[in-house]
Amino acid sequence: SGYFNLCMLIHIRCPRKISALARHVFPSSNAFFSVSSRPSQFPPGEMLAHDAASLLKSPNWEKNNALKSLVSHMSPLVASQVMSLQRSDADICLRFFMWVCKHSSYCFDPGQKTQLLKLVVSSGLYRVAHDVIVALIREFNRCDKEMLKLMGCFEEMRDDNGFRLNYPCYSSLLMSLAKLNLGRLAYMTYRRMEADGFIVGMIDYRSIVNALCKNGFTEAA
Repeated sequence: SGYFNLCMLIHIRCPRKISALARHVFPSSNAFFSVSSRPSQFPPGEMLAHDAASLLKSPNWEKNNALKSLVSHMSPLVASQVMSLQRSDADICLRFFMWVCKHSSYCFDPGQKTQLLKLVVSSGLYRVAHDVIVALIREFNRCDKEMLKLMGCFEEMRDDNGFRLNYPCYSSLLMSLAKLNLGRLAYMTYRRMEADGFIVGMIDYRSIVNALCKNGFTEAA
C-alpha cells in the first residue's frame, strides 16, 4: 500500500492533497531519530560508572540487586571511575572498593585488587587509597606472597605517582610483617618510615623487635 500511495503522489497535482497524503505515507519519525541517533553523553564505560555511582546514593546500596548486576563484570578501570564520582565521601569509596572486589569477577583476586588500588592513586584519591591500603594489609597478612606483591605495588605507586604511605599504613604494615616473620623486611620498612618523616611509636618498635627476634636477628633487635 505504501508503494501505491507513493504512485498516487506522483499523479496528484493538488498541493494540499499531496501534503496530506505525504504525511500519511511518511509519518514523522523525528522522535525516533532524536533518540536513536543522538550520541551518548558518555562512553559505555563511563555510563556504567555514572549509573553505579547514582545507586550508591541510595540507603543499603550493598543489597541493591540492580547494583550487583551492574558490577558483576565491572573492570577495575570502571570501578575506579565510580569512586572518582564519589570522591567527596571517602567512607563510601572504601566500602565500594571492598564490596566490588567481592562482587566483580574482574576485581576479585589480589592482583586485580592491587590494579584497582593503582587506579585509585592515579585518580588522585589519596585519602581513599590510604584507607584501602590498611584494609588490604589486614586482608593479606595471612600470606607472605600476597603481602610481598602488595609491597611491590607500594613501590610502583611511589615511583610512578609520588604516593607515600601514611602513618596508619606503616604501622599496620609493620604489625603484619612481624606476624608473617618477615623481620628483615620489617626493619627496612621501619627505616623507610623514618625517612618519610614519621616518628615511630612504642607499638611500632615492639612490632619491629618482635619481627627481628623471630628471624634470629636478636642483636639487631
